Amino acid sequence: MCGFLLLQENRSSNSFKSASLQLYDQLFKGYQKDIRPVKNWADPTIVAIDITIYAILNVDEKNQLLANYIWYRQSWTDEHLMWNPEMFGNIKRIAIPTNRIWVPDIHIQEL
Repeated sequence: MCGFLLLQENRSSNSFKSASLQLYDQLFKGYQKDIRPVKNWADPTIVAIDITIYAILNVDEKNQLLANYIWYRQSWTDEHLMWNPEMFGNIKRIAIPTNRIWVPDIHIQEL
């Protein structure tokens, strides 16, 4: 009984890996990270930005300087990286390195 359960678990793991590899291949077939992630160029790319001040490190009132430690998060929808989970083993989320995808050019000058 124990051997059967172990074998069954191994098969599930292999089928999940296969589905995730198939999904990854499908998503990146022809993907261009230099192209804005919308299918219709007239549509805007909405980027949400969250900034949280984690710690204030130093306050210099005389020179009006503030040194702080922040958490910065940005999120957007990439219409080229969407899929039907039912076609890929019900996978709803995957991790993709940022160097493989389009990332907005955001520069913070003052905070």
